[in-house]
Amino acid sequence: MNKYSKNVLLIAIILIMFSSNPAVSSNNPDKNTQDEPKIAFLMDALYTHRWEQEKTFFQEKIKDLGGKPIVKICNSDPQKQIEQAKTVINNGADALVVVAAHKNKSAKIVDIAHQEGVKVIAYDRLINSDELNLLLTFNYEQVGRKQAKILTKKHPEGKYAIIKGPKRDVNSTLYYQANMEILKPYIEDGRISLVKDENVDEWAEMEGYNFTSDLLTDHPDIDAIIAANDMLATGANMALSQQNLSGKVLLVGHDATPNACQMIIDGDLTATIYKPYKKLAHRAAKSAIKFANSKSIQNTEKYTKNGINVSCQKLEVITVTKDNIRSTVIESGYIDESQLNFN
Repeated sequence: MNKYSKNVLLIAIILIMFSSNPAVSSNNPDKNTQDEPKIAFLMDALYTHRWEQEKTFFQEKIKDLGGKPIVKICNSDPQKQIEQAKTVINNGADALVVVAAHKNKSAKIVDIAHQEGVKVIAYDRLINSDELNLLLTFNYEQVGRKQAKILTKKHPEGKYAIIKGPKRDVNSTLYYQANMEILKPYIEDGRISLVKDENVDEWAEMEGYNFTSDLLTDHPDIDAIIAANDMLATGANMALSQQNLSGKVLLVGHDATPNACQMIIDGDLTATIYKPYKKLAHRAAKSAIKFANSKSIQNTEKYTKNGINVSCQKLEVITVTKDNIRSTVIESGYIDESQLNFN
């Protein structure tokens, strides 16, 4: 073998060694080594029917699109969610979809992801970060307005109370502000007296129960209660039932859980607000796959709140009453009719 041939052979060997060594080709050895994009869904908690459903909808859609879903649940622990984000990124996640455990603390996830070139989608809840790549959610204001409108239409005067969600969730504030947008004229002219409005610590039945038990001690003649979600409304109804007030006090929630829909059928809940969860989960999956493939998201609007300005897509919401349960939550496939008793 001549000198020229030896040199060519040596160069070829070096090139082969270099290309086969992931340590020199990337800081993240698992990232982009396969055609199958890895999409992480970092969830807060699975405390209601909707979150179990959305997890399934999201996973199925990611698989349909040729991706690999990775689901992590932090059980409302913001620091644990941050650590989960680090883990999935280190394991090669190409995009993150985050149901924020905390509106402010979860901003750290955006910082960590962007350091590795990974884009972040906030799902349902805003993350207070200007660097957020996309917010996919529902029309927050519509939820609160629709809750208040259905009650004021049925009972435009009397004593009202509002069970607000946890302060850590930015949606709690947005729902309440929208409630007050409708109630304010009634309060100002004296038709409605808002006797109690407080935040609870968690989206949980016992929080709604305790709030309403205390409420009934001071105001046994309460006329209407707005609960920030159906879990809180369920707890509120438990307290009302103990005083034989279930169905007599107007009560509205939101999330359209099977239990809440059954309460509507039974006459214990006035209404709930349904958000098309399957549509949101599928949109999140499609958007995450696009980000993983370095594609942009079209047809967004700017969402500005408390100095945060991010790209957003919002879906409309629907008021569910006894008259339209079949044409809304059942027809959409969110709830199977066998889960409800119409007798």
